[in-house]
Amino acid sequence: TPPNQNMSVSAPKGYTKKGFEKVRDVFAQILETEAGGACALYIKGEKIVDLWGGYTDDVKRSKEWKQDTVVNAFSCSKGVTGLCILLLVNRGLLSLDDLVTKHWPEFGANNKEGLTVAQLLSHQAGLIYFDRPPFTVAELLKSTPADQSKEVPEERKSLVSLLSQQKPQWELTPGRHGYHAITIGFYTSELVRRVDPKHRNVGTFFREEVLPTLSDPSWLTDPSNSESLRDFHFGVSSDFDEERIANIYWNFGQAVPTDLKLGEISDLLSVEGLQGSTPKDLSGLRLRRFNNRVQLAPKQFAAMRDPTSNFFRSIFIIKEFTPVTGKSLELPSAIGFTNGPTLAALYSRFADGSLVSQDVLNQATTKCSYGPDLVLMGTSKFSKAGFSLLPEDVEEDDHDHQLPNVEYRQSVFCHTGAGGTLGWGDHQLGLGFSFVTNTLREEGVNPKPARSVRLINAVYQCLAENQ
Repeated sequence: TPPNQNMSVSAPKGYTKKGFEKVRDVFAQILETEAGGACALYIKGEKIVDLWGGYTDDVKRSKEWKQDTVVNAFSCSKGVTGLCILLLVNRGLLSLDDLVTKHWPEFGANNKEGLTVAQLLSHQAGLIYFDRPPFTVAELLKSTPADQSKEVPEERKSLVSLLSQQKPQWELTPGRHGYHAITIGFYTSELVRRVDPKHRNVGTFFREEVLPTLSDPSWLTDPSNSESLRDFHFGVSSDFDEERIANIYWNFGQAVPTDLKLGEISDLLSVEGLQGSTPKDLSGLRLRRFNNRVQLAPKQFAAMRDPTSNFFRSIFIIKEFTPVTGKSLELPSAIGFTNGPTLAALYSRFADGSLVSQDVLNQATTKCSYGPDLVLMGTSKFSKAGFSLLPEDVEEDDHDHQLPNVEYRQSVFCHTGAGGTLGWGDHQLGLGFSFVTNTLREEGVNPKPARSVRLINAVYQCLAENQ
């Protein structure tokens, strides 16, 4: 039974500025088939939309989604990491055209000496997995201390050595790229640590340099809104209030068990070392049921069953990773717990030009890689700062990017997260938008527009009508 079918629906709660009721209406329609979620819209420091609804526990339906509910937005964390990079660029500490080796000399091993920061961030490096068995969560927790401004532990030194020595999986060719689903977080974190004068990791840099800017009274139209703009976490601490974290669900209202291992494919993750190993029962019932739930495209489903594929190896580099064991990891490529308003305000804070210059913003939307993706097996497009970019023409659209207004495409920088989450900025309008949910869908194979696209279309329609 799909979520909310034959059950009471939690209507949207929150705020909608007059003239943007269509966004609320679309969000209400989405909640009819969701467990829970939130969406928000900020423009130049003004709260336009801040809505939430549904439930954090879709099976029992005993806990309503609240304004301070957070959920893992997965790869939306890549976009927030990109915002940290933009701030470093704006401060003159980094150029996207720099060679990575200017800041990280050891990185040049194994023919990586010619790689620029922009090429690394736009997924051209070919560093999509590691030539070693999958990490355990415990290993990664030891190698990513909370404060890297202090003495670097041996576990971190070992990880950095691995990153430096890793051999690319393809030769660097302009535009040739493949999505670095997990590994990009390790590389960007180390790059930030080396560029930052205080040598902080991404999480600490973000908490101290980026997040506080959302509460700046000179930017925020209504300072009372600052209470809801404190929730983006690259991993949550052990003392974080568990009641605030929404459970994750697949398409049909089935809860992700706390012992689930990356998509209920624990069979695959139990393999000790992927190279030369053949997981058992790859075509078994568990894997087929997984595909029925997330509706992967056939070629992606086939790649998920093939331990030698780029898709498989780029995703499954951490074993024993579950919603419980992995929640405290600082992994800025795949873990970012947030609510709706914080993610939206972050994009608006950067998009309106009050925090970084127009030249830096232009780099956020400057195309750096575009075309066939060697990992995702589709078409993808990334900017110099690692943000996802929209197709330039309607003819380029596939069926999950049905965005009718072509005019704003050149000014948009964004990043999606697994299952349908989205962080979106438009530097022409100073706009930031977010959609987060605990109901995961692979919407690229659905005939209807993705949930986030329906909301985005409503936003721009309202803007056009209120001009």
